[in-house]
Amino acid sequence: MPDILLTAYLVLLLPAYQLWRSLRRREAASPQGAARFFRTILIAASPMAALVALWGAEGRSWIALGLGLGLAGAIGLVVAAVALAFMAVLVRRQMTAPGGPPKLPGGILPTTPQERRLALASGLLVGVAWECLYRGYLLWFLAPRLGLLMAVLLAAAAYGVAHGYKDAKQFSGSLVAALIFTVAYVLSHSLWWLMLIHAGLPALMVLAGAGLAPRVASADSARPA
Repeated sequence: MPDILLTAYLVLLLPAYQLWRSLRRREAASPQGAARFFRTILIAASPMAALVALWGAEGRSWIALGLGLGLAGAIGLVVAAVALAFMAVLVRRQMTAPGGPPKLPGGILPTTPQERRLALASGLLVGVAWECLYRGYLLWFLAPRLGLLMAVLLAAAAYGVAHGYKDAKQFSGSLVAALIFTVAYVLSHSLWWLMLIHAGLPALMVLAGAGLAPRVASADSARPA
């Protein structure tokens, strides 16, 4: 029964709530400052805590959740590290490109030290929690019951919808990215490299933005009044 409840929450309730909230956000002000990161932490931490408690209570293998490594997972970690190194250069260039810095998923880049710490914490939590929940757990639960193909499609669709709706391009991109990550997990049987990518990219943006902030402030102070 607990597995059914957690699966229903991940497949139905959370995506529906996130979709509703994203559509409602067009009419209501979005959370600002640290509040938006606290909200993200709460939304990710609650089901992750339930999963850890359930997994431990049942004495299940953490490898079955996708937390093994193996050769494919080790290769994935190397690929992820190299990809993040290239992304670090691209993010740095984008930070200084015309039009201003890019946005984090769900909001603008943090501007204060407290916001940066919360952004890094929420990015790490989201990277770990969503991979464990939407890849490791859902495929573990759904594949024996629906078959691997249907499990992959349902898990990817639920995760993509859980990103909410901003416009057609963002929505379709979320669905495609979710499908790619889910298939990557099926092929590697390891979540570690996917968690590294998932948590690493937002962290790169936050850290690059933090490094850019002093130069921006210095340039602003040097301008004539």
